[in-house]
Amino acid sequence: LRTIFQNLSNSNFSIISKFQITPYGQCHCRFSKLRDKIFRRQINHCQFDGIRNFTSIDGLTQHNYQQSVVYIQNAKSNADIVDIEGEEKMILKSSIIADWNLIVETKYVNCIKPII
Repeated sequence: LRTIFQNLSNSNFSIISKFQITPYGQCHCRFSKLRDKIFRRQINHCQFDGIRNFTSIDGLTQHNYQQSVVYIQNAKSNADIVDIEGEEKMILKSSIIADWNLIVETKYVNCIKPII
């Protein structure tokens, strides 16, 4: 994560976008610099399969996972992250039973005290 921050801070590029392997499967990850000292990581368009999750039967359950995390750097030191705000949403739907679905949403804020 620190490497990504340094690359965005030291370059003219404001977005890094790629597919990445996660514990759940392959997901689209986008890392962007919203403005000075504020960065966002977004994960979506995940391809879940039964290869990594052995409790999942491919095609039986439809998955939709989204994550958005905002990192705010300390104004005095480029290395310190002092605030993290995130939202996650996971939707599971059955391809057999149309009425069955499960939606889990989480929101979190984590203020980090910088090491001096």
